[in-house]
Amino acid sequence: MIGGEAFSGDLVKGGLVVDVETPSEHLYQTDRLADHRSLAALLDRGVTRLYPGHSGPLDAGAVRAWLAGADPDTGRNAISIDGDVRGELRRGGGLGDAGATLGIRHRIIVGRGALGAGYALGAALRGGYLRGGIYEADAHPIGVALRGAAGGFAMATAGVGLGGIRGNTASHAVVELDGELPAGPVRLIARASLGRVLGGPGYPGDAGIADELTAQIGVRLGRDHAWGDYRAGRGLYLALGYRDLGGTELFGLALGFETDAAK
Repeated sequence: MIGGEAFSGDLVKGGLVVDVETPSEHLYQTDRLADHRSLAALLDRGVTRLYPGHSGPLDAGAVRAWLAGADPDTGRNAISIDGDVRGELRRGGGLGDAGATLGIRHRIIVGRGALGAGYALGAALRGGYLRGGIYEADAHPIGVALRGAAGGFAMATAGVGLGGIRGNTASHAVVELDGELPAGPVRLIARASLGRVLGGPGYPGDAGIADELTAQIGVRLGRDHAWGDYRAGRGLYLALGYRDLGGTELFGLALGFETDAAK
């Protein structure tokens, strides 16, 4: 503390993007109520401006008002972020048909009822080279998830996307299933999706029950750990993938990094 200013670390954080000077609860806390008490004690020392570890700075009056109305329970939510490099090869093709893409994927589960159910949503973005330069952008605003006390979950989400091998303006509707299960020092990962063409060029062939079929199975290294009310984990993962894009079958290998936390 220097004069009326103090570094408050992760006792509180500012908002994201446009509301960086708005106080809000930090994502990870080993003892949230103890952090609130420490923050109140800091304010009682006459601090007028706080510099948190994320966003800010924060006006002490705004922090005091936020602290007075802070909910005693932050809810039971979960978040996961992963990024990977994926190499794919067309069935029956040579090295000239191979491609590589880089992607990032974000999933959020809000709430957790008596049966472990909650609302799920997410987004994904991928770009690279696959028979030419491509990008893929998907948004999944609708979904439901079931979570277990040990950190495993299963979720189903639905949404729309743009891009892919049909062209930059191509669009599709997609339903995706995800499941993850902690198993000692690793975390098992399984994903599958069905896609239906909405706009843009059609596929030259048939993928069966949908225009697009995808599946991925893999394993993430790293044991989950308890952190206060949260269970969190992170580590490298390796996954095998399969995609049937209208008769074009692709086999892939992905190497990435995933981090997740759930309460």
